[in-house]
Amino acid sequence: MEDTITVLFQQGGDEANSASEIPRQLGQVRLIEEIGRGGMGVVWRGYDQLLKREVAIKLLKPSLTSQVEHRARFIAGAQAAAAIKHPHVVMLYYAGEYGELVYLVMEHIQGVSLRQLLSRVGRMPVELAALVIAYICDALTAIHDCQVIHRDLKPGNVLFDHRGELQVSDFGLSLVAQQGTIREDELQGTPPYMAPESFQGETSFQSDIYAVGMMFYEMLTGRPAFPGPRLEEYHLQHRDWPVPQEPLAQVATHPVLLEIINRATHKQRIFRYKRALQMRMALDNFMPNLLLNEVLNRQLHELVTASPPVKAVTEQTPSSPSPNSSLDMITLRAEAKRRLKEQRDEDSSS
Repeated sequence: MEDTITVLFQQGGDEANSASEIPRQLGQVRLIEEIGRGGMGVVWRGYDQLLKREVAIKLLKPSLTSQVEHRARFIAGAQAAAAIKHPHVVMLYYAGEYGELVYLVMEHIQGVSLRQLLSRVGRMPVELAALVIAYICDALTAIHDCQVIHRDLKPGNVLFDHRGELQVSDFGLSLVAQQGTIREDELQGTPPYMAPESFQGETSFQSDIYAVGMMFYEMLTGRPAFPGPRLEEYHLQHRDWPVPQEPLAQVATHPVLLEIINRATHKQRIFRYKRALQMRMALDNFMPNLLLNEVLNRQLHELVTASPPVKAVTEQTPSSPSPNSSLDMITLRAEAKRRLKEQRDEDSSS
């Protein structure tokens, strides 16, 4: 009898959770244990029996890929993401299908996330925060060069491996850019880091840059720029509220840092950096050759490796929920989908 497992997928709003029974062996990969879950699906640790290596397998919710059009977009995004080769980007090996289930097989990273690091240290020293952002911008440049929009950059998707090396992870939401902007019927992303236009279903390279700016703010001040906590409040705050300057000015005394964050988080995307490379080069005006600074790199390594290692490749683990937990994000996305549909119905009737 075939060895099978039951995977529980969390749904949003009033929808009941769904369960899928799948083989423990998916092609050449054997599923070992669940190590994380989020609004898009479940992550398992597995073993590639052909290539003799541990991998991470992201099982996407069947409801996201049941329609042929949606499935094709996810597969296209995975194909583009698999072409990214960069030392600070988690490798996506390949995508597979089992019935209506789409899964992604990725490099398995053992280490800590930026979210876990910030939970431990509160806020980061200015120079180390700038170094982390420079690495993220370097990775994001490679991602955008392959015409991929990440769409879910957040501290939980920035990982540090056992050597302290930074890795940008999780391409479960990534899509191929078409003429610079994508318009969607559903909101995707994590509200504290979503650009104003993303709440309207529009995403571009500048949306990713906005998320990097929001992470930079949080790393320097020890708290997100906007409190939320509900989706409509996040939408209002990202759209209308200025990024609070007083907490930032207390720690980021160098005017260049203030300029970088304010430009990256501008409400209008046309005024943000067009590419992540521009943002990284702007950081050189704060500290030249930031990525080559041996002292800072050593300090970052010491800070990261002092954190206890974890197995998860995503922000959430089954045993460690956070204020922005997966269930909260799923509910927010369901609510956002309903509100977006109501808004478009009103626009079409007016």
